[in-house]
Amino acid sequence: MTVSKGDDYALLMAFKTNNVAVNLTGWTFEGRLKKTGQTDVTTTNTIDAVNGTVTLKLSDTQTAAMVGGSSRDDLAARWAFNVTGTDPNGNTRRYLSAILYLIA
Repeated sequence: MTVSKGDDYALLMAFKTNNVAVNLTGWTFEGRLKKTGQTDVTTTNTIDAVNGTVTLKLSDTQTAAMVGGSSRDDLAARWAFNVTGTDPNGNTRRYLSAILYLIA
């Protein structure tokens, strides 16, 4: 994933079993970006429980405040991006582990 510094960013995740939307009623999700030496950044999340979707957002203000790099090859651009979900019973699972490249 590549994001430009100062831009809004949204990631839509759809949860399905056998091509049928999973009902996410009672679930919570957290998107967290981590970088050594920097404060963690968390996403704002919107859950459409009936349709089984979660939208994770970073605002333009958040991305503007984050340390970025000049290109995907620049190590300064790399942020670890993890998304976890917790079901109504309290069981937590990681659903996404990726690198987000923040380009200045």
